[in-house]
Amino acid sequence: MKKGLLLMTLLVLSAISIFAIVSGSEAPETLLDSGFLRSYLFSEYVVYELRSPSSAGYTLKILRREFVDDIKSGFFKRPSFSIPEGPNFLMGIFNDILLVDTGTAPEPRTVSIYDLNTEQLIHRDLYFSPVEIVDGHLSYFSLLENPFRAGEERDFPGLLPEELYEKIEEMLEVHPYLGVAVAERLLFNFETEQIVRTGEFSLYYVQ
Repeated sequence: MKKGLLLMTLLVLSAISIFAIVSGSEAPETLLDSGFLRSYLFSEYVVYELRSPSSAGYTLKILRREFVDDIKSGFFKRPSFSIPEGPNFLMGIFNDILLVDTGTAPEPRTVSIYDLNTEQLIHRDLYFSPVEIVDGHLSYFSLLENPFRAGEERDFPGLLPEELYEKIEEMLEVHPYLGVAVAERLLFNFETEQIVRTGEFSLYYVQ
């Protein structure tokens, strides 16, 4: 088997209802959850997730901690930065980087990365789990192409090892009504804003 190749199968059939802070990101000092409002207190920032009345996600308001006297009353202050109403979920804070998940569908979902110093979107991509921060990089699995389907012939010349195609065929035989997505583990460097390809691949069932 090719060195560095990772084979993994996940059956993804339902949307995520509870979102977790990404491993490797800063753990909040305080988390208040009233059902319609989540308040996170970090070392440099305060993040508020207000449940959107028209979607399953949240509107995100971010304030610098120095401007917040109390985590509860801080919600009513003008935010330093905000993510408008939509199916948004906080994925985490890492230094001055904000990670946001968008969508209500099963994976692959959308991860958006914002620089809170410049208040700019610096990266967005579709991802599969697992997602984590490792040595200043966001590690995630990115969809390569449209999923394989039973009865279709597909090929990625020179990219995928033969044993991966064999695994895809096996998965399609087990669940012919589902597709099989191929994803590669990528590393996004927060400092340089560059992508590093790892050559590690993973397989996922998708609808």
